[in-house]
This record gives sequence, structure tokens and C-alpha cells, in this order.
Amino acid sequence: MKSFPMFIRTTDRRVIIAGGSETAAQKARLILKSDARIVLAAPELDPELQEIVADGRAEWHKGPISPAFFEDAAMAFIGTGCPGIDASLHALARAARCPVNVVDQPGMCDMTTPAIVDRRGHRERGNFTGADPRHQDKTRSDAASQHWRAGGLGRAVAPWR
Repeated sequence: MKSFPMFIRTTDRRVIIAGGSETAAQKARLILKSDARIVLAAPELDPELQEIVADGRAEWHKGPISPAFFEDAAMAFIGTGCPGIDASLHALARAARCPVNVVDQPGMCDMTTPAIVDRRGHRERGNFTGADPRHQDKTRSDAASQHWRAGGLGRAVAPWR
């Protein structure tokens, strides 16, 4: 196993997202589901990220970045769209021993995130193939039934499904 699945506590911790484009916005939408303090690091932000900052759901760091910027952060996502800047930010984060994910650069990632599907307020891990929203609940239910049927676990978790 080359990666170990785990959860990281984010309460009262910073998560740094370096970049101001749609790529950074995708990571921000993901992290907004947690209770982390989001810090966006970019000279400019796209309108969605500007709105997140204006609503007080994230801070905007426009200044210089050094390893100290990454110290004590729970994690950092880097996706500026410039490979050279991404590599430089990666080196700074690593110097501070901050776990880092460089978007679309698996060789530069200390961590990866699974596919997370958020349907009607329920978070699911993995992929479900029910393309028609009317059938998604049935697809989830069928998958859960098949998965938990083995070993009698289905009876144990049935009240919570």
C-alpha cells in the first residue's frame, strides 16, 4: 500500500489553497464542507473566490510566501496553473513540513483526496453510476445492501441506512 487512508482534523486549523482560478475554487468548495480556516494565497481571485472571502468564509493572503506561511497548516493545496510557481510553492510547503497536494501533479503530492459526491446533503465516498437523479437513492441503497450483506453486518447497520 503506497498511501494510507486517514482523516485529518481541521478544527481551528488553517488549510492553505494557493491559486486564484477555478482550480483553487474547486478545492475551496471541497474544504468549505469542513470547519477549517481557509486561507487563499494568490495575487488575484476569480469572482467565486472573491465572494467566499467577502462572506468571511476564507482569508485572502496577497503578500509574499515563505516556509513560515505554511507552518502549522493542516494541509495545503497548490494549483496556480503555472508549473514553475506550483513547484516553488511545493518546495516552500515541504520545507515547513506541511502536507501538500499539487493539483494534477501526483508525483508532488503528499496526500490525495477521494472522489466525494454530495447529493441532497449526504456525502458519499466513491463513485455511483446512477446518472438519473431519480435512481441515485436506489443505486446507493442497492450498493450498500450488497456491500454490507456479507458477515451479517447488514443487520447491524440497517437502522442507520
